[in-house]
This record gives sequence, structure tokens and C-alpha cells, in this order.
Amino acid sequence: AMLLTGSSMAYRLSVTDRFFAGLRLASILAFGSWLLLAPDLARRRRLLVLFAAFVTFTLLIYALILLARWRVDRIYLSASVVDLLFLCGLVRWSGGVTSVFILGFYLLVGLHGFYFGRNVAMAVASLAAVMLALGALDIFRADAWLDSIPRVGVLYLTAWSTSLLADQERR
Repeated sequence: AMLLTGSSMAYRLSVTDRFFAGLRLASILAFGSWLLLAPDLARRRRLLVLFAAFVTFTLLIYALILLARWRVDRIYLSASVVDLLFLCGLVRWSGGVTSVFILGFYLLVGLHGFYFGRNVAMAVASLAAVMLALGALDIFRADAWLDSIPRVGVLYLTAWSTSLLADQERR
């Protein structure tokens, strides 16, 4: 196995990879700050474990990108499923339907629309809709289901529009 030096590691990260790494770092800082500042969290211990797992997972992703010779797009696509699971737990344990972290689903869908194109974005929007329902909805409240209609609709609109714009930019 060939050992990568600092300069060859940096070369392995494209501009897009560095942008995605910056987004993950911003997510870690936002989640960590929220955990520190949130007054009385009923599920703080679960959220701390989730936070530690997300940080570890992020380090693993970039270790794989830097050290393994796997295709980066496959690493990102695999990571997206785990990211959706993290978001589901985060939304569930931070307020459900009232959680501000619901916004993370839209960011993930938009990024996948830009990076992978329409088909992947629509698939990620579908997975995000399921994770959003599992994380945010109280299945016994009829109004929660009604409110989910525009949320899910915006997931698909985000997938469609960002992939359309990305396709036009690539031409």
C-alpha cells in the first residue's frame, strides 16, 4: 500500500470535496453549538451519542476518500444513506415536527441534485421523505400528515430544480 503525503492527500480532494468537507464541518459546528446552548434537552444523552457518531462517521468518510482508491462518488452516495439516518434521529430526538433540523433534509437533497443529477436526487428525495416521516411525524395526529404534504413536495421540487440547474451548468 502506498502512503500518501500531505500534498498528495490535498491533491486527492477536489474543489467539490473540499466544499463538502466544509459543509460537514459547518454541520458539526452547528450541531455541537446547538447541543451546548440548548436549555433542557430531554434526550441530551442520545443526541450526544449521535453527535459523536456523526463526527466519527465524517472522519471515516474523509479517511476513505484520502487513503482508499475507491470512487469518491460511491463513497458520497453510500454516506448519503447514513446521513439520512443521522438526520432522522436528530429530528426525532430534537423536537420531531418542530425540529429545526428538518432543514437538513432539504440541504442533502439539493446537494445530491447538484452532484449526482436528477435520478439520484429523486431517489434521495424519496428516502428523505421516508426519514422525514419517521423522524418528524406523530402518526396519530392527522394534522401532522397534512403538514407533511408540502414538506415532501418541497423535497421533490428541490431535487428536480437543483438537478435541472446543474445539468444546464454542465452544458
